[in-house]
Amino acid sequence: MKRLRIVPLAFAAMVALSGTAHAQKDRNDAMFQACQPAVTKAVQRQLGAKQRVQLFYGDWTVEFVSNAEERMRGGGQYETNNGFRQFTFQCLWNIRNGSVTDVRVAEKKPGPQPGKPGKPQNPQGDRAAYEACKPGANRAVQRELGATSPVRFNDKAWNVEFVNMAEVRVRGRGEYTARRGPSNFSFVCLYNVRDGRTSDIRVVRR
Repeated sequence: MKRLRIVPLAFAAMVALSGTAHAQKDRNDAMFQACQPAVTKAVQRQLGAKQRVQLFYGDWTVEFVSNAEERMRGGGQYETNNGFRQFTFQCLWNIRNGSVTDVRVAEKKPGPQPGKPGKPQNPQGDRAAYEACKPGANRAVQRELGATSPVRFNDKAWNVEFVNMAEVRVRGRGEYTARRGPSNFSFVCLYNVRDGRTSDIRVVRR
């Protein structure tokens, strides 16, 4: 009889922990989404970014500040004419009204060398999205661009952009050979962080 009582309690505890984890993830996603525009503006204003600014989705830590506020710390990269430069950021988020304050950004040292594009630093999150998109992009290159040889991806030239709390967009590059000869291509792919599915895969000959 004791075992019959223990099993439901253990199961209930597991369900409760799972629900708490999902709730915390949704909360972190909401914080990231709120901080992203303010951090982007700060990078443009303080670091002089003129082109793309990307925050690394999932590459963050969250600190308790008070019952009303939490602080997110993370990283990202911005594009220059000589490649990508990485930066760190922090952002204070009001849990109750969703407002953002105390946004700070700083150049990350040491950063990538000029001419070498930066790469997301979250191998368990961003890398998973990139790898999930490659098979679909491979098929699209063969089907739409007429590749006659294996498609080769440039594993040093990709990035992941936050879209919403359930999806990120992966952008990458590669090369292939068709009847007209060697060619380069770029691709974009939508990745669902919750179920791991990919969609909206587009390829373009460069």
